[in-house]
Amino acid sequence: MAGKGLSQVRVQLIANPIAGGGAGADSAERVAAMLRGRGHRVECHFTRGAGDAQRLAAAAESACDCLFVVGGDGTLNEVLNGLEDPSRVPLALLAVGTANMLARDLDLPSEPGAAAALVESETTRSVDLARIGKHRFFGNVGVGFDAAVVADIARRRAGTLGFRAYLAPIFRVLSRYREPLLEVRMDGGAPRLAGWVVVSNLSNYGGLFTFSPEARCDSGHLEVCVFTRARRRDLVRAAAASRRGRLEALPGVSYHSARRIVVTSGEPVPVQVDGDAWGTTPVELAIEPSPVRILVSAPRAGAG
Repeated sequence: MAGKGLSQVRVQLIANPIAGGGAGADSAERVAAMLRGRGHRVECHFTRGAGDAQRLAAAAESACDCLFVVGGDGTLNEVLNGLEDPSRVPLALLAVGTANMLARDLDLPSEPGAAAALVESETTRSVDLARIGKHRFFGNVGVGFDAAVVADIARRRAGTLGFRAYLAPIFRVLSRYREPLLEVRMDGGAPRLAGWVVVSNLSNYGGLFTFSPEARCDSGHLEVCVFTRARRRDLVRAAAASRRGRLEALPGVSYHSARRIVVTSGEPVPVQVDGDAWGTTPVELAIEPSPVRILVSAPRAGAG
C-alpha cells in the first residue's frame, strides 16, 4: 500500500459471504490468509444482512490503513455510505458479485491472490463519488424501466442473483409497463422531457451494457443518457443497441455531461442505484467533492 511498502498494514476486511453464489466467504478467507501470511494484520468481518456493510465500514474506518471489500456492487455501495471521510482510507476490492461494474471499469483483478497483492500496491486511482440525495454511489442511476425491474426483483428476491435471474422480472415488467413522463434538469438548465433516464459515473452498466461510453469515474462530472421515448419497442431497441455499443445511433437518445441533475415526474417513478431499489422520483444527483482512493495494479513496464 502507498507509503507502507512491505511493512505491516492494518487491514479491515468486509465481506458478503453469499455474494457470487456463495463465493464471497471462501474468497474472503483466502485473501485474509494470504495477507496474514505476508505479515499484515487482518480483521475479517462478514455481513449477515442489509445495512451490515455500512455499519461495519463506519466502525472500521479509523482502525485501519486499508479497507478491503469482498462482494458485489451492493456491498461496495454500503461500505461507501458508511465512511465518514471516503477519501481518508484507500479501498481494495475483490469483486465477486454479478455485475462488478467498478472492477470492470478499473480492470481490477478477480483472483484472490492478485487482489490481496493490491494491499502492497503503491498505485491508487482517485474515483469520483456521486450522490443521490445523501446517498453515495459509484456507478449508475436509472429512472424508469430498469428501476421498475429492480423493484420487482426486490419484492420477490430470495438468495443470490445471477444474470438469468433478471429475465423473468424483465418480462413481467414489460407486460404491464406504462411509459412515464419525466422532466430532467441539468446544471440548472432548461427542462427536458424524457421517458427514461440513465445517469452514469462508469461506462459499464450492469456488467452487460454500455449506456454512456464516454463516462469516466474520474472525470469530475456525470454522464446523462436521456431517452425521449421509452415505449416497449423503444426499450427493446435500446437494449439491443447498447449491447452492440451503438445506442447513440438511435433516434430520440441524447447524451449530456453535468455535475447536478434533477429528475421529477407528475407521479412517482421507480429509481435504482447500482442495481438496488432506491425509491421513487423526485431525485437530485450531484458529484461529491471528496473522491475515494482505489488500490489498483501497478502499470506494467513499457505499458502505454
